[in-house]
Amino acid sequence: ARCGYGAESESSIQQHIAMHIRRGDVGEASGYALTQQLDPSQLSRWLCAVAKLFDGSSALHIFTEAAGQSRGALRRKGLPGFIFDAHNDDDEPIFHTTAKLAVPPTCKELHPQVHVVVNNNPREALLCMARADVLITSLSSLSWTAAVLNTGLVLHPSTKASTKVHKVHWDLRDQYLDWAENWFPATDVWDRPQTLAQWTQRTKKER
Repeated sequence: ARCGYGAESESSIQQHIAMHIRRGDVGEASGYALTQQLDPSQLSRWLCAVAKLFDGSSALHIFTEAAGQSRGALRRKGLPGFIFDAHNDDDEPIFHTTAKLAVPPTCKELHPQVHVVVNNNPREALLCMARADVLITSLSSLSWTAAVLNTGLVLHPSTKASTKVHKVHWDLRDQYLDWAENWFPATDVWDRPQTLAQWTQRTKKER
């Protein structure tokens, strides 16, 4: 799978953070994704706090869906929390592109360029999210399945912020979020940073 990390990635990057932004079938107001629960400034600071849990530089990779197949369409439709440079617009179908945080990170630990994987094969997205050092899920069965396979740090958004979650027994979007010892609420990044830092250092030696 072309994840954007691994042997082909930039040598200065030590960690890879994958974030699933569910939006194609539920819109931007569902509250399913962390980008729909934090404003751009909060998101930038939160991602810096995640990157600081590790030694060295971390790169962010977004896995999402969007209306339209081109980079120009992606920029015009927008992705909350991120910006796309207009001079790279074209009308060709695209599955991998780059963006920047709408509020630039103030930490050196987070790489300023963001890799965006959009409208890609769900199987490939699942495999890539499962391989990441950190997986930031949405309230999504795709995220949940990738998280089960991921042995790194898994962070999930709050279910309380979602306005459209209907609790049914077969839906994994907001259930079993304590499935494994490497799964934590996103709020722990701010509330329990020392606990997460200790956990990441211990598990990084095991991976």
